[in-house]
Amino acid sequence: MKKMTMLILGLFCLNTAPVFANSYEDSFKKAIATQATADDFLKNYEATLNELEKKIEGWSAKPDESAEVWFPICIGYENMATILKNNVKYKKQFDESSFAAAMNYDETVENYQNEIELAADLCQKAKKAMP
Repeated sequence: MKKMTMLILGLFCLNTAPVFANSYEDSFKKAIATQATADDFLKNYEATLNELEKKIEGWSAKPDESAEVWFPICIGYENMATILKNNVKYKKQFDESSFAAAMNYDETVENYQNEIELAADLCQKAKKAMP
């Protein structure tokens, strides 16, 4: 009975480890998915952008190339590109929103793709270093 309990506990731990390792990434899945309305898209875009800006501000205050710092920034860049690509049907609403004051939809997508490319080495190292 004791061996069976240990076996079940061991299998449970193996199955739950990836959940904890990817919990930061997983926390954005609903926000970056295809949205039901333009308002939902713009609201989730803003929330995702705010999260990325907080991570970048933290890094700017104390530059650090550790995985703990760069992993969320990398995920943030990827999330921004993904939310835009998943919601291209709201391109017009994006371009009419305050988000387009600096860059329109197409320029914003290109900007995040460039950020992903520029940070590729750091992001790859950060992702490998995360548990």
